Amino acid sequence: MNDRDVTVEILNELLQAQAASLLPRLSEATPFISWAEADEIALVRRLIAEERAHQAELGACIASAGGALTPVLGDITSADVHYLALDFLLPRIIADKARLARVYEAAASRLAPGTEPGQLVAQQLEAQRNHLAALKRFNRMSGSASATAGNDATTPAGS
Repeated sequence: MNDRDVTVEILNELLQAQAASLLPRLSEATPFISWAEADEIALVRRLIAEERAHQAELGACIASAGGALTPVLGDITSADVHYLALDFLLPRIIADKARLARVYEAAASRLAPGTEPGQLVAQQLEAQRNHLAALKRFNRMSGSASATAGNDATTPAGS
């Protein structure tokens, strides 16, 4: 395999990891959030939008490298997240985000840093780390808010 093929393979692996990520599934799953957490839903929506943008950027980079996109599938084990409370899902989302950050770290170590793919993966790795930190903060705040609000799960996250 030549360098281009290896690069395209790595980018396709990242694209698959992104497609299997739990966070973007939240827009389809309609989790519930308490009224006390309603302000934080903007954060979740922003992270979902950034995840989608990452997938588009990976696809464009694959095409730019002269490669072909490999078909990707979502994680079917995430089918059980519909209509669950967001604070209940957060530990699972955080664990999945940590997994995705590890996949990016492994990919970044395999790509030349000065190349377009290397730079893109480094930027997206930093975004994954920022997402993970934001989700952890949100989880801490959510736990406090849920305790004080009685976990009144009445607001869908996707609305």
